[in-house]
Amino acid sequence: MLAGWRAVNAAGLPCCDVARSSIAPAVPRRCLRPRYRTWRSVELLYLPQPAQLLRRLLGEMDMRSARAVPAVPLYTRMGHWLCTTFERAGVETEMGSRLYATFLQAGLPAPELHSAGHVGGAEHAELYDLLADTLRSLQPLTEKFGIATREEQELDTFASRLRAQVAAGGGGIHAPSYVGAWARTAH
Repeated sequence: MLAGWRAVNAAGLPCCDVARSSIAPAVPRRCLRPRYRTWRSVELLYLPQPAQLLRRLLGEMDMRSARAVPAVPLYTRMGHWLCTTFERAGVETEMGSRLYATFLQAGLPAPELHSAGHVGGAEHAELYDLLADTLRSLQPLTEKFGIATREEQELDTFASRLRAQVAAGGGGIHAPSYVGAWARTAH
């Protein structure tokens, strides 16, 4: 994900930059357009102590919420590859669902929560490319952990194969949901 933020920044888009932090080596700063927050301030799921960064929180992913309706075998395998790789790397794959408890652990008031996610059918090509790129960026770890080989994933054709399976089923896929949390404090 950090590579994505850096690529956007390198492309010269004015709404994004990357800040250094003593808690995490590189954490994206809040970028605001008038009235709209376009990037989250930090991805808590990548950190071993998420409560430490809660005051900069805008939203977190809940990777286990991804699904296809009707079931798409390649999407199910992709979810297994991603979640297992992240978990073995020490990443919390259900941070979105854990935000309530994390706020309380950080000494903050009980938060309000909201969940949203991208849902697409076969025609949403950018979603398939994004998923293939995510797998590609994690492939060295996926292979190192013995989860899937490069040959098994066939990443050069992954997006088109996934799109074809979704189209054949006539349904859609639900990308992982993002959970936003906020609380009012006295200061």
